[in-house]
Amino acid sequence: MISQYKNLRHHLLFNLIVWFLNNPLRKKSLLLTIDLISVWFAFYLSFILSELFLSVNVQILDYISVAFVTTIFLVVNLYFFNGYKPIEERRSERELEIVVKSVSLAFSLTFMIVFIAFKGVLFSRYIILFWWLLSILLVLFFRLSLREVYKWLWRRGYLRQRVLIIGKGEEAK
Repeated sequence: MISQYKNLRHHLLFNLIVWFLNNPLRKKSLLLTIDLISVWFAFYLSFILSELFLSVNVQILDYISVAFVTTIFLVVNLYFFNGYKPIEERRSERELEIVVKSVSLAFSLTFMIVFIAFKGVLFSRYIILFWWLLSILLVLFFRLSLREVYKWLWRRGYLRQRVLIIGKGEEAK
């Protein structure tokens, strides 16, 4: 009885995941969520690492507005670099390029604005450096992990699409 319940629960969870990943809009929302979680987790980790290894003692609340601006720039950059197009339609190398360009540009724009607008406010370069590196690593890690989930499901016959090709050669549509 208990094993039947576990199998049913596993089957329902699996079908829910497949249903969620089958829709393009839900895929984009999942990518957006992954990106937001990655950047904010990197933000938090950068403070922990700076405090542990470098004895940098700053308040995380001083950086919250900077984190919001960086997050907005990151989402906009990912959109313009086609980071929210279907992940299964591009290679891993292209994903690496998109993530590095988007994160680096977002951080560059944010801190250019911050250092121009807030000349008297001091920001720790170590926190910024850790945050930038961790953002690249975490966004890339979660996106590539999602790609592996897609591959795993596709090999098992899920997430496949039927295609009808009409015509021959270049005229085929």
